[in-house]
Amino acid sequence: MKVRTSQSQRFLRSPVNLAIISILASAHSAHGQTQPEPAVTTLPEVVVTATKRTTSLQKTPVAVTSISAAELDKARVQTVADLAYLVPSFAGTTQGDHGVITMTLRGIGNDSAKTEYADPEIAIFVDGIYSPRAEGAAALLFDMESIEVLRGPQGTLWGRNSTVGAVNMQTAKPVFKELFGALEGVLGNYNRAGMRGSFNVPISDTVAMRFAFAKEQHDGYVDFQTPTRYTVPQQQTAYVAGGGTLATFQPINYNDFVTGGQKYNAQNQSAARVSLAWKPMPGMSWNISYEKFPDRGTPNMDLMQNPRPGQNLWSALIDTAPYLKRDADTIRSRVDYALSDSLALSYVAGYSHFTGSGTFDQDRGIQIPTSFSTGATYQEDRTNWSKYTDYSHEVAVQSTGKRDIDWILGAYYAAEDNGIRFDIPIINGTQQAPSVGKARSFSRKKLSKQPQSLGR
Repeated sequence: MKVRTSQSQRFLRSPVNLAIISILASAHSAHGQTQPEPAVTTLPEVVVTATKRTTSLQKTPVAVTSISAAELDKARVQTVADLAYLVPSFAGTTQGDHGVITMTLRGIGNDSAKTEYADPEIAIFVDGIYSPRAEGAAALLFDMESIEVLRGPQGTLWGRNSTVGAVNMQTAKPVFKELFGALEGVLGNYNRAGMRGSFNVPISDTVAMRFAFAKEQHDGYVDFQTPTRYTVPQQQTAYVAGGGTLATFQPINYNDFVTGGQKYNAQNQSAARVSLAWKPMPGMSWNISYEKFPDRGTPNMDLMQNPRPGQNLWSALIDTAPYLKRDADTIRSRVDYALSDSLALSYVAGYSHFTGSGTFDQDRGIQIPTSFSTGATYQEDRTNWSKYTDYSHEVAVQSTGKRDIDWILGAYYAAEDNGIRFDIPIINGTQQAPSVGKARSFSRKKLSKQPQSLGR
């Protein structure tokens, strides 16, 4: 017996039609129910001080990248050079004879700023105080509250040497009525060892102290290459071909090449900071800190892209042993006082003193001498001594609260006294040959006064 199938039954048996019916049924069922409100995700507000007042990042008319303390710790940022991984168009390197950080922003910088001869075009400010030398908190970042990198000219508000941009660093301040601390350490290859810590101690309801320190060190990893040794007849042939005579010939002293001791690209930096916060009266606060930074590492060596046959990639032919000694002492002070609900007064003062010396193999062993005065050039960059003393004062009055026009009016005074004895012996061949050139830098003094004002 045959069972006749109606057209409607055949429609229901189709998989596609069944899916359509299911969707329509679900839609009809959902229509009769109360739809839940969609979840709203609220991003945390980022507060910056790029305009020298506390504002929301979304309402700040400056191209700024703000990095919090948590983000710095997560990215393991330890030096200014590490910021390049977090800040677009920013680069910082320590390549060079002084081991000083050279910064560029949007591809612009000042290579001469690695010495006391010139100032950087990217200004570094720590707690609102200009840092002419990237030392201390600016070189070895530790116990930071936040870092803001401002792109573009910032001379209206930040003033000195900020034609390309500014880096605004805020150190962690003491916290009232709380006792806490943190300590961390790290070990690695090349005898890497590091330790950082911070401790907050409340002294009274209106006084608190904070102590922070950092220590980072590792051995150098640029190995010493073995120089190519030419026989005496080979050296004589090269010397005569270069215009010399056998009467004045002398063999190469291969003991002048460095084959042991401290290597290039070593780190041995320490830093410590003690901070004091005091609220002597309602509406008034005073933060003062002292920071010390010694550096006993070595400069960073440039390497040949194609190493010599039989030599390691990370190696160089060294005829000048690396040496670096730098010390920086810094005092920073800031007083804030609320004159009224719509008016605030601030006074910021800073003092820093820096001394340093070092040696660097400027010829980098790119060429090998064929005689004591041919085949290569010996060049040493030697900082016999350098010193830098800087102090500044800034007084500012600004509007506070919500208003149609925000304004700030201030006066800034800075003075610096620096000098350097910087010799560059240049010799054809090896250091046995007569010197063919020598350069020296000079001392200078500089005073600057700069009023500051802003209306927007």
